[in-house]
Amino acid sequence: MFYSFMSVSNRKHGKIMNKYLLAITLLVGLGVQASSGNLMLNSDFSTDNTGGSGDAQIEYNALDLGWRFGLNSWFVDGTGAAVSGNTERGLGQVVSVGSETGADFTFSFDWTPGSGAAANELNLRYLVVGWDETGSPIAGNDFFANHNNNNLEGVALIETLDNKATAVNLLTGTTYTGGGAHGAGVETTAAGSAGLTLNYSTTFTLSGTFNDISELDYVGVLFYQDDAELGSTLDNVSLTVIPEPATLGLFAISGGALLFFRRKSMS
Repeated sequence: MFYSFMSVSNRKHGKIMNKYLLAITLLVGLGVQASSGNLMLNSDFSTDNTGGSGDAQIEYNALDLGWRFGLNSWFVDGTGAAVSGNTERGLGQVVSVGSETGADFTFSFDWTPGSGAAANELNLRYLVVGWDETGSPIAGNDFFANHNNNNLEGVALIETLDNKATAVNLLTGTTYTGGGAHGAGVETTAAGSAGLTLNYSTTFTLSGTFNDISELDYVGVLFYQDDAELGSTLDNVSLTVIPEPATLGLFAISGGALLFFRRKSMS
């Protein structure tokens, strides 16, 4: 009789425990959904993207198509890493924001100048830009201008979808409106060493006109070299939204609840 009572009691506690576990699993699932993955497409360059070569600009019709790059400037053939050619043209992409939310970001990549790179061939310059639509863009409207130029130093590169969006430099909060190219010389520099991989990483918070990625429709990145060294490589490009503190707290609460109910079911 005592054994039977204990069996019923254990089964009852087991059912209660299973319900709590299911509820906690759903909570954790919501937390995972709220945290961001990498926004960049083909971030490790493992997919052949040779069709992106030679575009004079990065245009609206290239949205969500992965890497676009200037003629003979980079090779993205699916073997891993983008390999530098012998010209200083740009390499970039633009993606839709979707349902992402948050104001804090991590941006990282691996930059390896060629083993024979001279001092003027060690720098990789980059932009991280967002766009908020103010009109109805069409194919041919530009996100980034002039990226097929042979030398991008001091060149205005940020476009506004032909005056159909407000562009914002996500690293500085500076906004750009009106037609034409903007932002000459506003790139950030990652300084490497010949033959060595720089595991570059930076965090930043949106400020100024835009305070959350959900206020934007598109985000994009653009890279170029001051002077190209044949065989330099770029790999593992990542742009992620850092989970909000409330999301992180959800994991802590879920873990504490799991421990509490486990102890309760055993008592």
